[in-house]
Parts: sequence; C-alpha cells; structure tokens
Amino acid sequence: MNGNAQAGIEYVWKVNGQVVFTGFQLPARILENTSRQDSVYQISVAADNACGNQTEVKEITVRPGTRAEIGVDSTMLRCTPASLLFSNRSTGHDKKTAVWSFGDGTTLPSADNTVSHLFSAKDSASTYIVRLKVTGECGVDSDSVAIRVYPSTVKALYTISKSEVCPGEVVHSRMLRFLSPCAGYGGSATEPSLPPLIQRTHLPKAKASSK
Repeated sequence: MNGNAQAGIEYVWKVNGQVVFTGFQLPARILENTSRQDSVYQISVAADNACGNQTEVKEITVRPGTRAEIGVDSTMLRCTPASLLFSNRSTGHDKKTAVWSFGDGTTLPSADNTVSHLFSAKDSASTYIVRLKVTGECGVDSDSVAIRVYPSTVKALYTISKSEVCPGEVVHSRMLRFLSPCAGYGGSATEPSLPPLIQRTHLPKAKASSK
C-alpha cells in the first residue's frame, strides 16, 4: 500500500475472506498452488474510521508449478515389434516445449497430447527409459518410465564345459536363457529362471578297424 498510515484508521487485510493481518502494510506472503490448475487468491483491505469504511479487493492468479507426467498403456507384455502410445499429462507447461526421448537414441519434440514409438528387442529382453521434458513459466520438469520389450521368437542359449571329450567323460551344460514369453514360454511376462545344471555323458562310438 502506498502512502503512510493515518491516525484513527484501522486497516484489516483478508486473503480469500480470512483475516490475515491488522495494520497498514501487509507483510510479504507466499501464495501456494499445489494443484494442476490456476489458483485465484482474493486480497482485500478494509479501512475503518469514525466516519465510515472502505474496502478494496484485488485478485492474484497463481499458476500451477511445471510438472511433467507420462501416461502409457498398462500392457504387461510387450513383444517385438512393440508400438506404444504415450500421452503427455503434464501441467503448467507450454506444450510446444515438450521433448520426448525414447531410450534408443530417438528424440521427438512434439506439442501433441499423444505420441507413438516403435520398440524392438533382438536376442534378449531390452529395457528402454522413456523421458519427457517440459518447460513452463514456473520452471522445467521431467518424467520417465521404463519400457520392457521382449523378442518375438524363442531362442535357447546354453554353454557346455568341453567340446572335445574322451569316452565316458562327463560334459556339463547350462541353459543361459530361454526367450521369449512372446513366443509362448509359459505365458509369463517375466523372463524365466535358469534351469538346473544338466549333466550328460557322451560316449563316442569306437572307430571300426580293418585288417
């Protein structure tokens, strides 16, 4: 308030109808907004003396803080090729500043509410970290989500302890992984656990000799 306090006048300040201060100059206040929409504060001051009273009201709009949020479909099992749709649920930002990165080296500036991207995995399941960065009048924020994609075919990978053995010698073999749930392995969306150690005995036939 400009000017100086005058004797005989009482000043009452209210914020949204609630008395917050009695005096000539309202102290500095922090106006919060934790919602996703604009918040409007009504600031009023009433001046009273023996001759009457006068009230003045002003409004202050507090923008929501810039908050990034990614929406993605709830599909548990994503198989190659996986086309996923993402939505920009951010608030307090300028849509034209939104930038997507899909964890495979691809970036996409887009003001659209939804974007799509194609993911793939070759020999083993791959995890892609999808990020969204937004900018607004009240700051910069980013959000991320992990996308797990499986190969579309089964591929058994295993090791053996020796490739050349003597008759009767034991050879150890171990399955490393068996992919993919997308190809019908148990119908599970998680990678199968390693099977137990398997032992096989290789008994090569003796070569026939001729006299």
